[in-house]
Amino acid sequence: MTTTPTAGAAHDRPEHHQPATNHVTATITPAVSWLQLLPPSSGQVSATAGAGIVLSATRPPTYGVYQATLTVTGTTNAGAHLVPAVTAVTLHLPAAAHRLQSFPVLKNVPLP
Repeated sequence: MTTTPTAGAAHDRPEHHQPATNHVTATITPAVSWLQLLPPSSGQVSATAGAGIVLSATRPPTYGVYQATLTVTGTTNAGAHLVPAVTAVTLHLPAAAHRLQSFPVLKNVPLP
């Protein structure tokens, strides 16, 4: 026996075709002054509506290598926790190349 769904069946309703959404939150650890998440740092994503994370890095006070971790966590509408996505963030700020100029000091030297 086969059945044919009738109009208005649960799978024909628009809400049934809506993809599941997940609430995600991005954090930076440890909290550092040189790296910020541009708003929003949390939101809803689904199979049809992705989201991007924008980081803004500013120049640290001194030269060196700076590290932090970006972690994105999430929860489904059903309350299940998603596996966190963890990414290392490294900023290399090299010492400025200084041009050293020295002028020869000639004192009491006869010119040829």
